[in-house]
Amino acid sequence: MLLWSVAWRTRTLHQLRIVLKAPLRKIPIFGWAMQHFIFIFLQRRWADDQVNLHKLLPFLTSTEPEASYLLFPEGTDLSENNLAKSTVFAEKNGLPPRRYSLYPRTTGWTFMFPLLRSQLTAVYDITMFYVDYAANERPSEASLLTGRMPRMIHFYIERVDISALRDKSESELATWLEKRFERKEALLKAFYEENGKLPHGATSLFQQNQSSAMVILVAFWLVSIGAATIFGLIGNFISVIAALAIVTGYTINTAYGPGVDGFLINNL
Repeated sequence: MLLWSVAWRTRTLHQLRIVLKAPLRKIPIFGWAMQHFIFIFLQRRWADDQVNLHKLLPFLTSTEPEASYLLFPEGTDLSENNLAKSTVFAEKNGLPPRRYSLYPRTTGWTFMFPLLRSQLTAVYDITMFYVDYAANERPSEASLLTGRMPRMIHFYIERVDISALRDKSESELATWLEKRFERKEALLKAFYEENGKLPHGATSLFQQNQSSAMVILVAFWLVSIGAATIFGLIGNFISVIAALAIVTGYTINTAYGPGVDGFLINNL
């Protein structure tokens, strides 16, 4: 969610397609909306995922040639449990353990890039640095939903021109991604262990401080819209029935059917 603010400021939000874990598509309202936005959901069953990607990506490149794709190669969040799993993986493969990042999964990247590179001009590598409330405190979905936001977030964005990647083989693309994450670990380590040290040569593109007025304004509109919706539904029996029917239909279709995105893929 935090990266949406970057997409908005760089004027790419309207054409952003995010690669996500399939269970997220089942989240009421938000998951259903993401299906309509044609976000890319992965089941983590490669036999199925590669078939769906091979159908969906050419469709998106032909209908939305200027779309941007947001990929999280690590595949999950930086929780203590996932860090422990990453450490086990590192030990089994003779790699150094990491504290500030996870080892990336290269399969999705090496499969998707050849299908997209004809329309891409660059790959943007984004590293996020959090100014936390307490030392070593990491923001999570739970903390964000409860309103416990980091005091500040630095987004370090590096542009890699497509010419540097276009002719790379699958193994070379995998190695490139692994090197990028090795660099991320070093940058994050320097930031958290050297008093907020940012990468050398980093320049500020945009800056926005969270003001009390903005918080009050957003809260006002959320409460107003929510109240209007509730009173409108209560006062109109037909609206209540229609809303319940829509919610029930989406829930059943997402849980037991293909969903909106699945219907599209099945008919490509």
